[in-house]
Amino acid sequence: MAYAPKMSLKKAAAQGAMSIENIFAHEVGSGHRDVEMPSELFSRPATSSGTAHRHEQQEAAIAHQRLRSEYDGSVRDERHALTPNEVHSRIKTFLIDNFEFRSAAQAQAFVRIISSIDDENKAWSADKAQAFLDMIVKSDGILRIGDVFRFDRVDTAVGTTRTILSFQNGYFPILKYFASNLVLRNTLHRNTNRLYAVLDTNYDSVHSVNENSISKLIEAKSWKDQTSGHVQPMQIVLDGVVVFKTLSTVLHQFLNRFKNAVRSHPGVAKLVIKLVAWFDIWTSDVSATPSRFMDPICAFPQSSRDVTIRNLQEDIRRLHAIVQRKSEAAGVLRRPAVMGTLTLRERRQAISLQLAQTHDLPGDLHDEGPRHANDHVNIGDIRIVPTHEELLCCTAPYLPVFHQDAPHHLPSNSMDKHIDILFRLSREELTALIRSSLLAIHRDLTEIWKRSSSQKGGTQLEELLSSGGGAYRTPAPDSIYFQVYTGVRFSPVRAERHGVTVGLTIDTPARCGARDPDATRRYEFWESSKRLQTGCLVTLVVVSNGTLKVYLGVVASYSEEIAESSSENPNEVHVGVSFFDSEVELMALRRESLSTNRSTFAILIDSNVMYEATRHVLEKLQTTEPLDIPFSQYIANNGSLRGVDLRPPRYATAPGFKFDLDCLNYDSELRHEESIESLDITQAGAIELARQQLSRLSKLDPSQIDALLNTLTREVSLIQGPPGTGKSFTAKEILRVLFASGIKPIVLISFTNHALDHLLASVLDAEITRKIVRLGSRSSDPRVMGFTLNNLENVDDDILIFDNSINRQYAIMKTLEAELNAMIPETAQPQGLSWQEIADFLDCHYPEHHESILYPPFWISGLFNRALEDEKTNGKWITVGQEKSGTSLSHTLYGFWRDGGDIQFLKSADLQLPDIWKLFTSFGNGESLPTLPTLSRPTEDLLQMNSVWSMSVDERGRLSREWEQRIQTMAHASFIERYEQLREDYREACESYRDIVDETRRRRLCQADLIGCTTSGAAKLTSLLSSIAPRVLMVEEAGQVLEAHVLASLVPSVEHLICIGDPKQLRPTLTNFALSMDSESGKQLYKFDRSMMERLADNELPMSQINVQRRMRPSISHIIRHILYPKLEDNELVFTYPPVVGMQKDVFFFDHTHKENDSNDSVSKSNDFEVKVVVDLVLYLLQQGA
Repeated sequence: MAYAPKMSLKKAAAQGAMSIENIFAHEVGSGHRDVEMPSELFSRPATSSGTAHRHEQQEAAIAHQRLRSEYDGSVRDERHALTPNEVHSRIKTFLIDNFEFRSAAQAQAFVRIISSIDDENKAWSADKAQAFLDMIVKSDGILRIGDVFRFDRVDTAVGTTRTILSFQNGYFPILKYFASNLVLRNTLHRNTNRLYAVLDTNYDSVHSVNENSISKLIEAKSWKDQTSGHVQPMQIVLDGVVVFKTLSTVLHQFLNRFKNAVRSHPGVAKLVIKLVAWFDIWTSDVSATPSRFMDPICAFPQSSRDVTIRNLQEDIRRLHAIVQRKSEAAGVLRRPAVMGTLTLRERRQAISLQLAQTHDLPGDLHDEGPRHANDHVNIGDIRIVPTHEELLCCTAPYLPVFHQDAPHHLPSNSMDKHIDILFRLSREELTALIRSSLLAIHRDLTEIWKRSSSQKGGTQLEELLSSGGGAYRTPAPDSIYFQVYTGVRFSPVRAERHGVTVGLTIDTPARCGARDPDATRRYEFWESSKRLQTGCLVTLVVVSNGTLKVYLGVVASYSEEIAESSSENPNEVHVGVSFFDSEVELMALRRESLSTNRSTFAILIDSNVMYEATRHVLEKLQTTEPLDIPFSQYIANNGSLRGVDLRPPRYATAPGFKFDLDCLNYDSELRHEESIESLDITQAGAIELARQQLSRLSKLDPSQIDALLNTLTREVSLIQGPPGTGKSFTAKEILRVLFASGIKPIVLISFTNHALDHLLASVLDAEITRKIVRLGSRSSDPRVMGFTLNNLENVDDDILIFDNSINRQYAIMKTLEAELNAMIPETAQPQGLSWQEIADFLDCHYPEHHESILYPPFWISGLFNRALEDEKTNGKWITVGQEKSGTSLSHTLYGFWRDGGDIQFLKSADLQLPDIWKLFTSFGNGESLPTLPTLSRPTEDLLQMNSVWSMSVDERGRLSREWEQRIQTMAHASFIERYEQLREDYREACESYRDIVDETRRRRLCQADLIGCTTSGAAKLTSLLSSIAPRVLMVEEAGQVLEAHVLASLVPSVEHLICIGDPKQLRPTLTNFALSMDSESGKQLYKFDRSMMERLADNELPMSQINVQRRMRPSISHIIRHILYPKLEDNELVFTYPPVVGMQKDVFFFDHTHKENDSNDSVSKSNDFEVKVVVDLVLYLLQQGA
């Protein structure tokens, strides 16, 4: 499609996403694959039949470089192409303390150094660039960048003056560094965030400089310094593609990293609007004949110019839409649902849906306000794990309907609405069973609390409490099943596995093998059991005197560790749990008692909900920018897609790009005589020619050929393959073509490990590529196991360069972990205070009281000293009941005062005896006798009095307890503050360690052709996949994958989505029946287990069908042809199958009435009768020679 120069950006059609390296059309001369190849904007390298095409590429690159040289007067300025050694050497001058730029020339010299870290500079690898960025953000380099952003005078025309900083030479290159792949495509996100924080801090200055400078350059119709007589070689290479791509990338990244940027900096929206206007003017000028703007793009071939402008247009259009949505967010949230123009029948359907749902709104939009503190309009504000209040809320959660005409608080057919629905339904799938389990427990507790203590009850909870726990089942029709563990006690808290885990000791259930007398059998039970699986969401319910409190956590222990703990005692096991609420962690640190009697106890509920499998998908949906998700025009449209403009993949439209189809030529006799021509999808008749050649020269049947060609020409390809039609074979051949055409890496995802391994093994067996990386460790195929990421890292010498960084960070992490574990035992409330602690407190807060204690009356001082001498001579007297209290204070004046030693003496002594008089005289008390204190004044008054020795024993006791309690409280608060700070340091160290490990993985993945992982693994590694920027995402067994999982895997760089599966077979598995298509409400309202593939096909997006089956004999295929697949054909091979030996019929159905077996340890069912029939049938067939 030719670009229409007069069409404004706002009116231009969306053309799909494109990665940053491909939009830099001026950088065609680059060539190294690992550091991106800007020439890929025009085409990708061909292979077997693409030699001539590669020569064309090289010539185009050389010609383009010549065009730039003619325009600029020189090639790239070598002052902006420093090597890493040169950069590190020269930048030291600018990193000294208190450095200041004294001239524009100094600032420009610094910028020249920074601008050397550029995608064009082949001296810089990703590793060296990341090391440099790490140095910059941890030194004063980050301050120098801020100084440049705030430079006093910046202009586009500076001539030879040294007081004005050139926008082109000394300012804009910093922004280009911010937009570089070397900065953005790394996994050390903290460093990149710190870099962009400088932009956030200095945004007003950056905004002003760019607004003034770009406006002048657009008005001047040139990017050059227009100063008369300006020397040409002093100018940096700058053109419109660089300017608009850099600004759009930096602003896009800024908005993604600072979610409130539009609110904090209102100027962002204005700048983006100006960017749109500038782009429209520039586009019109460079597209005019003759050109009205001095720009190297004017000398591009027409096709190259059109592709470049179209791709830039798409990026700026997306940025404008993001800013517009964020700017209007507050108004949008209160916008009433808009119903489109409907027919009478559609209106009835919409009304029916509303009545069925009893439509409501979330959060503040709810008629009665938020249902609870975790009920929000914006899904980004929702805590993924439900809160105590939410789980016990009597109002049903807000569940939006998955229907085109259903009312919703977000705009219809928008990606915002689509993600909102998927997030809320996915979260309901995660939390519904937990909520139902708690409601069942709460009902039993309510019944228990209503009865008197003498009445006997029959609730399930009481039975489980008396028996030591076990399975809890509720009756049909809404039956639920979960495990209850009783006798919960806290055991030590530990820092381990990159987090803090709370130890729990629980009773072992009685009605299973958990209490087997044999320790080995107990170990085997826990090791193989599905109870308390790692990553499982569990609920701690604390019951105390008619109230309950709920805490959720994730099991951190491995099954082997739980099994090991069972060997010590058959009646209990230990499990580590990472809780989401810090409150329970502090309870554990204080070693509070949870289970003491019938009215105060704690139970642990295991609903077998795997949190880790869902968390990453929900986090991705929650944090992603909706407009960054590719193919929104198809995915977010819930109406009919019949006749939609289904465009080719973006990379396939680049001028000169061709698909290499000769790799499918399997006829060895004809291969050297006739080849399959490369496919240029833009050429008329090319597809039909390819179809004819593939029919003659490949192993594909006609339906597989159609599926392959449709895939190559559709950016969203759906391929349906009934059983036995060769879905995996077709997928493998599609991968063969893509790899041969230079499209790599490709990400392959599947819901199950089995389906993933099957296709990866097929690729290996076909010798298509061995550059495969399998993410995850659950591969069961020995051929694929060698290609798992962990195994590849163990043998990769290139990764060894990271060993020092990994080991250093690991040592930091383990040191903090040891410090945290050493600190944890001290967390309990102090049992005793030292005199020094009390003295420090009094000296600070009550200095007069402190002085009074230290300097008592002479007779008291003498009495105290005499008591100490007596103790040394005769031993210490111990008062009954005080054996363990205050022992560290008994030898101090404070302890003597607190315990009333002077008052006890006065009470016990006969003051009329001559010896007593002599004693007081020896103490220096003169002729007067002390008065016995007997008052009982309020503690508040005592805190204002400084004559502590005149207080009674009661007063001293209350005052000392007040002081000591405050000291303990302050000490505990101080300890908790230090503990939480150390805990945060540990968390950050763990995060840094993971970032470094991820970077080693990124290096490995960058070298791969094919990256395979499960859907949950893809969501978990989103940032890693984003840094690799794959262009193709292939979904195997797509009919079994939840749509939310596919969306979570769609990183912005994906330009081609291939879904292969069969939506007429198994749907995704749900635990919440109410959301599934098998329930009445689920089918009419939620349709949550309907895959993206099925939904798009239902909405009439074109779907290819492979219809020749090679597996079933005709008598079997006839059945499914009649029911599901009317176009299914039988390959001639299946007609040659012999009859089954020893059987009268090749197909028969066997029915029986034998009941299933219940399991106390699982919700799954079994049937012993069926097992016996299958075993006997197999034995019979073997005996017949089958």
